[in-house]
Amino acid sequence: MEPTATNQGGKLSRGWAITKSSWRVLVLDKELMTLPIISLLVSIATVVSVVVLAIAALVGFDNLSVHASPGSMPNWPLLVLGIFLYIVLTIVGNFFSGALIYGATERFRGGDPTVASSIAGVKRKFRPLVAFSLMMATVGLALQILEDRLPFAGQVIAWIGGAAWSIANLFAIPIIVLSEENVRPLQATKGSIQVIRKVWGEGVIAQIGIGVVGFLGILAYFAAIAFVAIIGSVLHVPSFIGVAALILAVIGFLGLIVLLTTLSSIAKAALYYFATTGKAPETFNQELLRTAMTPKKARKIFA
Repeated sequence: MEPTATNQGGKLSRGWAITKSSWRVLVLDKELMTLPIISLLVSIATVVSVVVLAIAALVGFDNLSVHASPGSMPNWPLLVLGIFLYIVLTIVGNFFSGALIYGATERFRGGDPTVASSIAGVKRKFRPLVAFSLMMATVGLALQILEDRLPFAGQVIAWIGGAAWSIANLFAIPIIVLSEENVRPLQATKGSIQVIRKVWGEGVIAQIGIGVVGFLGILAYFAAIAFVAIIGSVLHVPSFIGVAALILAVIGFLGLIVLLTTLSSIAKAALYYFATTGKAPETFNQELLRTAMTPKKARKIFA
């Protein structure tokens, strides 16, 4: 067992410890990383499809409005496509996040998850996930509209409200995916708040810890790219090599994002598993997770 997290420098060290524990789960089940890759590919395909539809809409209205004055084309088709894209991307992201959480939990329970078993598990909760995604997309759009139309003070309030709403739903997807019954969106939010009360410190610190690691990793990645670009410029590398290097750099960046997304979902699954069962996954430090609870709350689980 690893050293007690509370003696290792406080909350940020616990966030780093949870990140490392999540990495060990990923090492055991590398195929789980396939799920966010599929999510990314589906999202890209969706964006491309909507962009094509948007271009078609622009061309269509242009042809229908040959004699119309410039700028008279209505904006509502693009607005509808934009809202549609936002909703679909929210559903796709939540679906594959749910699949990843389901697979990680299967590992915590002693199973051997696969991409197929993870997707099969989350498909059972497709309708509740869609309903929850619609709620999240609606609230997100409403908050965005408020931010765009309110003065600065109102924008700050809307931003804080959005952050609080996101935190409140931190464990909503695990609740929807792992519950025996179908959970309605607001029920998932209420259940998430109850879990947060048990693992508030670790739930937020884990995300911050992974976020800090990701931020530093991205900085190092771009620094390396800048260094290579400077060397290439000095050595007068042919343009086709530069294009190939740029493509590889983009692919590497997307891979880094996928990795961080995977670790974040595994950490979320582990915290939810601990909060609802009182047992730490094998790759996680029992004492590390126990520090997330006050003695009073801990007794409710460890009685």
